[in-house]
Amino acid sequence: MARQKTNLIIGLFVILGVLMGVVAIIWVGATSYFQKGATYVSYFDESVHGLQLNSAVKFRGVDVGLVESIRVAPDNRNIGVVMKINMRGDLQKNAVAQLKSA
Repeated sequence: MARQKTNLIIGLFVILGVLMGVVAIIWVGATSYFQKGATYVSYFDESVHGLQLNSAVKFRGVDVGLVESIRVAPDNRNIGVVMKINMRGDLQKNAVAQLKSA
């Protein structure tokens, strides 16, 4: 009887652990899926000195997003800046990004 009880406890522990793992994987995956906004990449051929991760992205003076990453572009000549923009509509295809210091 004691052996059956031990096996039951071990089985419940394993099932609970697997269930918690599945919930954690879904939680992490769903977090990025349910975030509002769109990701845009701008390439700059000038210095981006002073630009930092999580810097505000503004549209006509209003905060509309954040800088997600800054890295050297694949062509090794420009700097790629990835921005998460939270606006109701999409930006126009000919939109231009500018760096400004406050």
